Order: sequence, then C-alpha cells, then structure tokens
Amino acid sequence: MNNDEMNRMIDEASRKANNQRAKYKQAIINSNNAAFCYLYAKYVSNLDMVDIKDLEQVILDSKDPEICYYFARDIEGADKKALEQIILDSKNPHYCYYFAYSIEGANKEALQQVIIDSKDPGASCDFAMFIEGADIETLQQIVIENNDAELCYWFAKDVEGANIEALEQVVIDSKDPDFCFEFARDVKGANKEVLQQIVIESKDARWCYLFARDVEGADKEALAQIVADSKNEDLCYKFATKVKDANIKILEQGVIESKDPYGCYNFARLVKGADIKALEKVVIDSKDAEHCYEFAFIKGANKKALKKAIIESRNAEYCCKFSETISKIDTKILEPIVIESNDAILCYKFANKHQWDRDYNINVEALQQGLIESKDDYCASYCYEFAMNIKGANIKALEQRIIKDNFPYVCYKFARDVKGANISALQKAVMNSKIIDAMIQFSNVRGADISALDNAIINAKKEIKEEAERRRQRLLQRKKY
Repeated sequence: MNNDEMNRMIDEASRKANNQRAKYKQAIINSNNAAFCYLYAKYVSNLDMVDIKDLEQVILDSKDPEICYYFARDIEGADKKALEQIILDSKNPHYCYYFAYSIEGANKEALQQVIIDSKDPGASCDFAMFIEGADIETLQQIVIENNDAELCYWFAKDVEGANIEALEQVVIDSKDPDFCFEFARDVKGANKEVLQQIVIESKDARWCYLFARDVEGADKEALAQIVADSKNEDLCYKFATKVKDANIKILEQGVIESKDPYGCYNFARLVKGADIKALEKVVIDSKDAEHCYEFAFIKGANKKALKKAIIESRNAEYCCKFSETISKIDTKILEPIVIESNDAILCYKFANKHQWDRDYNINVEALQQGLIESKDDYCASYCYEFAMNIKGANIKALEQRIIKDNFPYVCYKFARDVKGANISALQKAVMNSKIIDAMIQFSNVRGADISALDNAIINAKKEIKEEAERRRQRLLQRKKY
C-alpha cells in the first residue's frame, strides 16, 4: 500500500459509519505499517478501544520510538506505559526527552537515565531546561564535557542553579565572538571583561558593534576602534548613531578610510558632529556624480567643489539635476556632456529648455544627433517631440529613426502633426506593422492612401482569422491525444 492509497482509505473511513469501517481498519493493520496505523487512529473519529488496541499493537511491534511517542501524545486511550517502554528500550535520548516533556505521568527518572547514559548534550540541555526535577549537575557535566559553546550558553541562560563559571569557561575557550557576546548580554553573573576581550581579539566588527550596543559596561572606545579599523562604513554609521556616547571621531576615520562615497555622504548627513569637510573630500575625490549631487544638500557643503566634480564625472543626468536644483552650470559646458550621453530624454529636454537662451545658441544638430543615436526604447517618442518643438530640427533624419524603430502609433502621430513629414514612408511602416488600430487611425491623416490602408486592414484581419483557425486545429489535435 502506497501513501496515496493509505490517504484515500483514511479519508473514506472517516466518512463511513462505525459499522462500515472494519475493512479499512483491517487493511491498515494488514499493511503492518506503524505510521499508517497512527494516522488512522489520529484522523478517523469515534474509534472504540478495540480499534485503538488493534492499531496500537502494530505500533508496539514496530518498536519505532518516534511513532510510539506520537501515538502516546495524540491518541486518547493509548497504553502510555507500554509505549514508554519501547522508547526506553530504544535508548533514543531525543524521544526520551520529548516523552518526558509531553506525556503526563511519564517516568521522568527512567527517561532521564537513558539521556544520561547516552551522553547526548542536546537532549541533556533540553531536559535540564524544561523538565522539572531534572538532575541539573549530571546533565550539566555532559554539556560541559561536550565543549559546545552554544549549548553552554543556553544552559547558563535558562537553567536555574547552573554553574555559570564552568559553562562560561567553555564559551571563553571556544573563542566564538557570537556566543561570548550573547553570554555577556544574557547571563547574570557573566565575566563581561573576559568575554569582551575575546570579542575584541576576534576583530569581528559586527560582534564588537553589538557588544557595545547591548552589553552594559562595555569598553565602547576599544570596540569602536575595531569597527573603525574594519572600514565597514555601514557598521561605523550604526555604531555612531545607535551606541550611546560613541566616539564619533574614531568611527568617522573608519568611514573616511573606506573611501566609500555613499558611506561618507550618509555619515555626514546623519551623524551629529561629523566632519563635513573631511567626508566631503572623499565624495569629491570619488567623482561619484550621484553622491556629489546628494552631498550638496548637506548644510556646510562646498557646492562649488562638488559642481566641479560632477562636471568632471561627465554624468549628464546629475549635471542637469545640479544645474536645475542647486547651482547653474554654464550651458556651454553642459551641452557637450548631454550630447555625449546619447540620452534621448536629456537631449530633447536640454534643447527645449535652452533653445531661446539669449546668451548662448545651442547646437541643435548635435543634440538631435545625440538623440537619434540613443539606444533608449522611448527614443522614437522623443524624436517626435524634437520634430514638433525644436526650431531647426531635421525632420527627415528624425523621421527615419522613427520608421527604423517601427513604432506604428508614433509614425501615425508624426504623419498627422509634423509639417513636411513623408506620409507615404510613414504609412508603409504602419502597414508593415499589421496593427489594425494603427492603420485605422492613419486613415485620418491628410494625404494617406485610403485604398492601400483598407486592403492592408482586410489582409491583416484575414491573417488573424487564419492564425486563430490554426491554433484551434492544434488544440483539437492535442485533445485527441
């Protein structure tokens, strides 16, 4: 019997009257599968004691400690003593603990003895933590002898009467900064000074930060030095903002030495008393346009130096942002940066904004070329805008880029709105797209070849109908098989 058959049988038995269940129960018993018997007893309601005992016998005969534990825990009327004996005989320390924890009337002394004899540290720790009347001293010795820092931490933290000093020594000897920190934080009577020294010697910046933040009486300056030496700008910032009385200068030096422009910007923005000039220098030297721009909003920032760094970065987006929101960049300097970017939006917006400037004549041809050479998906839309709004635009060149991109709706708008547009070429592009709605719209353009568009629409509809029929036939073929 496989799992699916067993599940079906249990489901059917649960919906039958009591006098109609016998064949299902017998089939389950005949399977000689302890897990099936347990599940039948658990999910089929209103079983009588005869049914329980028949199913239980298969489980007892299996000598499976896991199934015996679950049967004793979940099935009313189970023979807990007989099931407990199987678990004791199995010598399985974990199910001895589970049985002692979950089953009322369990022989805790006998179950504990199996755990002690097994010398299993996990089960020993669990038994001491959660079972009333446990032999703390003996179980503790098993945990200590295993030299497991984590178990020693839990034992010291949660077991009343634990030998803190002996358990702590295991944690110290492990040199594990994680459990040294947690022991110092959570265990009353811990030797924080020794545990802190282990954390410091580990040079692990994360645990040093957490030790300083969470452990009362921590040497914050020594711990801050480790964090600063790590040059981890995120931990330096967290230490400076979340640890009371942190030494800002030590941590700031770590951020500066990291050479990370975001870390320096963040530290300058959020840490009271930060050295703005020193942090700003890292950002400027990085020539990271985004963070030079963001840094300029910080009180006391050197906007002139930041502007120079952004210009040198040749980042058109942030040069334009800086010029618009913080300090104007000379149009003569800004224009070639925008052209080099080949950014469709920036080329169009720059041309549209500055085409009427009195003190500078923009290079419409170069800006248009930058737009046409753009690889942006939305380039066709901005070619249309350029043709519509920029004096001196080369209509033919912009039109060719739109046709090349094969955006039928932009072709339609261009033909409809732009004076001098090549209606025939644009119509051909729309017809080649075979998009019926676009062709219908194009028929409203003055000078459009209505007859050709009608024929193209009829052919497109015919193709759609034929494709639909082919798909229907393929679907029918699949259903046959």
